[in-house]
Amino acid sequence: EDRAAELARDAVAIALKAREEAGLQDRVAVAGSISPLNHPFRSDLAPDPDQAAKEHGETARILAEAGVDLILLESMNSRSEAEAALRAAKETSLPVWVSLVPNGDGKTLGGEPLEEVAAALDRLEPGAILVNCAPSDHIGRAVDRLVKSTRRPVGAYSLIGRYAPPSWKMDFYPRFIDTEKMSQAGYADAADGWVRAGARIIGGAAARLPGTSSCCIPI
Repeated sequence: EDRAAELARDAVAIALKAREEAGLQDRVAVAGSISPLNHPFRSDLAPDPDQAAKEHGETARILAEAGVDLILLESMNSRSEAEAALRAAKETSLPVWVSLVPNGDGKTLGGEPLEEVAAALDRLEPGAILVNCAPSDHIGRAVDRLVKSTRRPVGAYSLIGRYAPPSWKMDFYPRFIDTEKMSQAGYADAADGWVRAGARIIGGAAARLPGTSSCCIPI
């Protein structure tokens, strides 16, 4: 736990080296990902805004100094932490995207209407507002609401596959324990629906094996 800064810098260095070796410096951006301080599915554990601003600001500075092209605040589940993190991350002068976890009923996991959260974030001028870390139908309903609530580009990336507690502690959100079994074509169809609804950034995330996960930055 005392090597977080070191490991973050190493991760950025590896990504930058891979981009260079692939000859994609002019086509691929490297994002520094920042998650909630406590748990993406436990909005009740969200820190107070001052703590969130301090810790997210420190992480954003480390990532910026390491050379990322943008900051991605992802899986944010409460307005207070998302706003505090956004304010802190923008101090790096890098573009900052914010991604929220929807609950399927047009709200964040904290129970706040997505329209209200998007409007509050919009005033802080993020580079984009996205939704992630939920099944595709939840994502679709959230995109419909976001595109009507913000002037920022809207993005989406969904979870698919089967989850195995305790690594992701899905028992905190039981509906995700067995999510849809979706083919590549099925995910493409879902993503096409998000695009038709107005999304401009599309990506993906999936659990591949019990106890492991893999997330893809939106593209």
